[in-house]
Amino acid sequence: MSESKKAIVGIAHCFDKVCQEQTACNGGDRRTSPERAESAAVSCLLADGTMNPNIVYFPFGREANVQQFSRQVELKPACFCPTETSTTIIFGVARGGTTMAARVVSSLGIDLAEGSNINFEDEQFNLQKLGLNPKRDEQQLKDHLLKHLEQRNSQHNHWGWKYPNAAAYLPLILERVRNPRLICILRDPLASSSRELRADAIQQQGNEERHLRQAMRAINTNIALMHENVHPTLMVSYEKAIQKPAPFVRALALFLGIEPTAQAIDAALGQIQPGGYLQG
Repeated sequence: MSESKKAIVGIAHCFDKVCQEQTACNGGDRRTSPERAESAAVSCLLADGTMNPNIVYFPFGREANVQQFSRQVELKPACFCPTETSTTIIFGVARGGTTMAARVVSSLGIDLAEGSNINFEDEQFNLQKLGLNPKRDEQQLKDHLLKHLEQRNSQHNHWGWKYPNAAAYLPLILERVRNPRLICILRDPLASSSRELRADAIQQQGNEERHLRQAMRAINTNIALMHENVHPTLMVSYEKAIQKPAPFVRALALFLGIEPTAQAIDAALGQIQPGGYLQG
């Protein structure tokens, strides 16, 4: 069984276990308080060792609010405390909401200036722009990325980059990234893959399933990466983030160890406008 499948099975097992335990405690009533369910699920995942113990989720529980999110952080190791330096890496799938997340992160004060173009991607960490393949050009790619990591570290205490397919090369460099904080944006794969088709609907006819499979493979790669590392990691539902922008922004700030000003929060909220790239 692959690592990603093990992770998914582990989550399902924990959910069933929580339901069974809560049913027994509540006289057969399967309805549980969100607080008890959250705590039990997190404890189960940590005890079973099925996932990176430093993953937090938005949302977690029935409601997408900051209180539920902060309880997760309280159950995690001390690595969620603010640090003097950090590197934020935003990834997910193509057309999957990573640009929205990058604009919010930038508004909260993390330096993504090298990626301030329309899709907020730093060309020095973009495989397409570099023309490099993680398998074919492994050493060349690794040398290039490490060089630019050192350069950015010398320029900024808190910085980062966004690249949807970063999971393809992160295993090459993650151990050398300074205080990494990973943000993985998860979106309905049909929604993200259908955006690929919209550009030229006639030319793309017959490719619907291929794009959907590509999105699913990318999601599996991301889950495997998150399972195999122990760095602070935030998994975000894109759909919930745009439905609950204020709790999402505050949860993101908490994850990043930032105490934003009211102006920064307002600026971050202004970046959450689904349906296309914001200009400027």
